[in-house]
Amino acid sequence: RHLIALIQDRYTVYALDLPGMGYSQIVPGASYEEPAMRAAVKHLITRLDLRDVTLVGESMGAVLALTTAADMPERVRGVMAINPYDYAGGIKRSSFLARFIVTGVLAPFIGPVLAGVEPKPVMSAVLRGGLGDKTALREDYVDELLKVGRRPGYSKVARAVFASLPS
Repeated sequence: RHLIALIQDRYTVYALDLPGMGYSQIVPGASYEEPAMRAAVKHLITRLDLRDVTLVGESMGAVLALTTAADMPERVRGVMAINPYDYAGGIKRSSFLARFIVTGVLAPFIGPVLAGVEPKPVMSAVLRGGLGDKTALREDYVDELLKVGRRPGYSKVARAVFASLPS
């Protein structure tokens, strides 16, 4: 949301909440594999008949920007990929806390319970682990992530996303 303010005077900006993410609808049984998420990005581009597009994405969104560009070279001019992950290896190189949490969320029986528990200090610590400048993590960003994460059904989305990381 803060990046949009920096570029909206020069570009037309479309901010996409991926399926089940942000404030988009949570669909039981939806796929969170990379091809399904990429299809959502491609659907937006084709539905709006966008051309000469520059895709900007962070983390999972960066990976989707890159793979979408590879699929749609006739429509995508460029990509700005910020902090693209290379999971599952990325989790193994991240902090011990992040590895512990993701492993726990994916565990049978206890995983669904852990996926629904997101204490702010823990979420902040995990997110700070991916930052070069640890002070760059905005409190309002963490609050919004926690608000989204408390939506009914979101814990299932979180587990599905983590389970789909190898894709």
